[in-house]
Amino acid sequence: MHNVLLVGGGASTLSQEAATIRALGHECRFVDVRTTVNEMLEFAPSVVMIEVEAERQDSFAVISSLHRINSSLPIIAFSHASEVSLIVKTVQLGAVEFYQLPSANAETVELMKRVLADLRAAPTVPVMQNGAYLPDFVGNSEESKKLAGRVMKIAPLDVNVMISGETGTGKELIAQNIHKLSNRANKPFIAIDCVSLPPNLIESEIFGHEQGAFTGATKTKKGLLELANGGTVFFDEITELDIYLQGKLLRILQERQFRRVGGSTLISVDIRIISATNRDPEEAVLQNKLRKDLYYRLNVVPLKLLPLRQRKGDISFLVTHFVEKLNESNKVQIKGITRRAMNALIKYEWPGNVRELQNVIMQAACLSESEMIDVDDLPDNLKPDEVATLQPAPKPESMNFKDARDQYLKQFCQIYFDGVLKKYRGNISKVAKNAEISRGTLYKLFKEFDIKNPYISS
Repeated sequence: MHNVLLVGGGASTLSQEAATIRALGHECRFVDVRTTVNEMLEFAPSVVMIEVEAERQDSFAVISSLHRINSSLPIIAFSHASEVSLIVKTVQLGAVEFYQLPSANAETVELMKRVLADLRAAPTVPVMQNGAYLPDFVGNSEESKKLAGRVMKIAPLDVNVMISGETGTGKELIAQNIHKLSNRANKPFIAIDCVSLPPNLIESEIFGHEQGAFTGATKTKKGLLELANGGTVFFDEITELDIYLQGKLLRILQERQFRRVGGSTLISVDIRIISATNRDPEEAVLQNKLRKDLYYRLNVVPLKLLPLRQRKGDISFLVTHFVEKLNESNKVQIKGITRRAMNALIKYEWPGNVRELQNVIMQAACLSESEMIDVDDLPDNLKPDEVATLQPAPKPESMNFKDARDQYLKQFCQIYFDGVLKKYRGNISKVAKNAEISRGTLYKLFKEFDIKNPYISS
């Protein structure tokens, strides 16, 4: 069963299509074309069917936005008009099919069957429950929802953005999303790592050089800024850029022109600059790591990415996302992660942030001998230190014999079955056989003493 979203100017126009879709066994929802794209995507549609009219631009804007956010989402356009220019425009914007209204019921059925037959099982979608959607940005914490919403708001505005956050929090991913959702999406996105570029070559790499500008400059070379013309330049770790080069960058922001190394000709560029730093930008200014005048030019819109330890509500979503991406690459076939392993991930502080979590899941998935990632598959520094010993009941002398016995019995059962479940990796039949009791009795004990099978996916 798939979710099919109908977008149009009136529900009555689409009543036949809605009835046909439901008759095929699929969920169907109608929304007005003026509904925001974020609200449309809250339905998590597998297919979008949208009514277009030549005189209404909002339907074209919806197609363009949906395709930009999720290029794999099938969009079917339909209209009472049949002009070739209308058909061409909708297809160019991202529609995969176009048909004319009114359509015969059989035609709608055939179209839906054809489109839905091409759908594979939908992967984990980068969806926030408040309607914020960013490609490959996954999370459900309030912090991530707010960040995603802010990114989507500023992306089309063509203003400079400064992203700050610890290493591994996803600063470049956010920069890429801003670019993809901007009006520059069809132009280059060029990332410049201010740390990894050799100091003696960084000026030439960024600004280019003329033939003979220095020893080894045997021919004229365009710099990264020139190659990015019309698009977006991402300066990663901007505070590590030499102060002299920061001055040259400031002049580009002011004049939109620069000269290649060894050149005299002014070259004009139209670029949007997104910068990032793992430092506090204001502290970097005080420490003379970042020019104050450049900071004000770059920091038109600031975005701060919180470390993963401060948004642990994202961990389970990220884990699912990483596992599914590994499964899609056919490197592994993992169904999920046990409660015990997930609890260990949530308790960990993640100094390396999302990048460290991704590496841990990749390692665990590759090393796991079962379809479920368990604590044993995690690195040693993530494994909980557990000592299975019976703890004294609180003031047992103040309890009657039965209550004290029941409390110790519960501890014993939890410790015993935890070990046996771990030994047989959650296989209930083998656990019951080892304990020499029936499966029915085993389930009764699990219920009575609140024993969870950690090998059932959370």
